[in-house]
Amino acid sequence: MHNPLTLFTSQLLAVHLQSGNRYFVRQTFHRGNAATANKGAFLISEYTELARAKIHMAALEQDTQAYLYDAEDPEHLRRLNIAAGQPAGYAIYAPLLAMRQWKPTDLLKAKIKTYIESKLKWKPRGSDDIGAELFLHFGELFITLKFGHDHAKVKLLEIEKH
Repeated sequence: MHNPLTLFTSQLLAVHLQSGNRYFVRQTFHRGNAATANKGAFLISEYTELARAKIHMAALEQDTQAYLYDAEDPEHLRRLNIAAGQPAGYAIYAPLLAMRQWKPTDLLKAKIKTYIESKLKWKPRGSDDIGAELFLHFGELFITLKFGHDHAKVKLLEIEKH
């Protein structure tokens, strides 16, 4: 599984807190397990508003590991600091791309091409440009595919299956 996200660090946590982010949503992040044999991998997303954090939490109703932290609670802040320290056996990620501008790997390019041809029925020629932009929505990675006037938003997992 392709994992373009960066690790959640103490420095990143400090920046989030200084920027007014008080609420943090933890969710299971299976893509993070591919890097090493972890006990688990998680994604921690930051929010300034409780309402937005609760919307994210509602989208995770099937995730038994989902948790909403309030950084003004000393115990929650302590646990966030532990997560930012990358505890042994776990990989904790932030919803930030590890590279400045995301480009699909050669393997992913081939899978995108196969997906476009089989599912979208687009017929690009060799010189035609297919745009592919990665984005996160509630911790799920999606790719926006663009070909001429056509657009499609697809879960990265669906493309990886091809």
